[in-house]
Amino acid sequence: MVDLHGARRARRLDLYRSRQADRVRGVRGTLEALTQSGTLFTQEGTRRGLALLKALQLLQRASARLEELAGDGVIPAPRLLERIDALYTELDTLFARADKLAGRDEASVARLPAR
Repeated sequence: MVDLHGARRARRLDLYRSRQADRVRGVRGTLEALTQSGTLFTQEGTRRGLALLKALQLLQRASARLEELAGDGVIPAPRLLERIDALYTELDTLFARADKLAGRDEASVARLPAR
């Protein structure tokens, strides 16, 4: 017998982990591009860098929520459907806020003035 509910939960968790990892890679790549181009040291580049660092903080918080959902940390995985839904809602909010801060478009780095 196959546990479809458990399989769906595992797939959803994997999907969110993948989204989180992709966003972290993107933000770090943008920060690296800002640093290597020297743009980070301009006024606008500094503002952009601070926004990217805040986005990384939000993504770290998302990582902690994913660990909680998986039961990887000290706290066991939640069993109540309401708690699980609340955690996924919080993850969606964290991703949306991080996306807004990161701009989610790599072209924004090219628009910043070069040093």
